Amino acid sequence: LMIPACILTVAGFITNSYIRWQVRNPLLTGSVLWATAHLWTNGDLSSILLFGVFAIWSLMKLITLRRSSVRLKPEISWFWRDFTAVIFGLTIYLTIYICHGYLFGVGLAVQ
Repeated sequence: LMIPACILTVAGFITNSYIRWQVRNPLLTGSVLWATAHLWTNGDLSSILLFGVFAIWSLMKLITLRRSSVRLKPEISWFWRDFTAVIFGLTIYLTIYICHGYLFGVGLAVQ
């Protein structure tokens, strides 16, 4: 879930891309996926409160924005914008995956 979350988060900052046109708000969708992935793996109370609040807030914001959103068609050069979002999203994912222990104090168990 973290790979699409990183790609969607980057796509939220790139204007007139096909991903942004289809998802409407990829930054909030990415944060829902991020919170769900962390809820799935962490079971302690503090993680449930932190990531659960992020997931509920993002879902409520997505629902309220769906009612009043205007859909603009992507430009002709949408392929390169989406390609950029995928490349930067994967780069961010790999950086966070490798440096997770250094950045957040919790290392990832690789088996």
